[in-house]
Amino acid sequence: MPKMGWKGFGKVGLAVAGVMLPQIAAAEQAIQAARKASGPEKRDKVLAAVTSSVALTEALSGHEIVDEALMAEGLSQINDGYVKVMKALRVADGAGEEPGV
Repeated sequence: MPKMGWKGFGKVGLAVAGVMLPQIAAAEQAIQAARKASGPEKRDKVLAAVTSSVALTEALSGHEIVDEALMAEGLSQINDGYVKVMKALRVADGAGEEPGV
């Protein structure tokens, strides 16, 4: 393996940052939007945040999602399952109103 000097290392770092920073910013914006929403809107915002995070992970790992529709369906099912668990806990806890997402 050839040795890399500081200039070469810096160029690689800048290239990685140029790819990652926009995806990190998009994921952060999606997470902030999800926090402010409720009900069905929150569900959509949460799925958008997770999708942004998955895209970031995809870029970092160098792997691709081969079936986007199947991935979206699976993420939606995970979210729905989480909501059901939270509703069950909230009802059992006697806290009253159920969470929107």
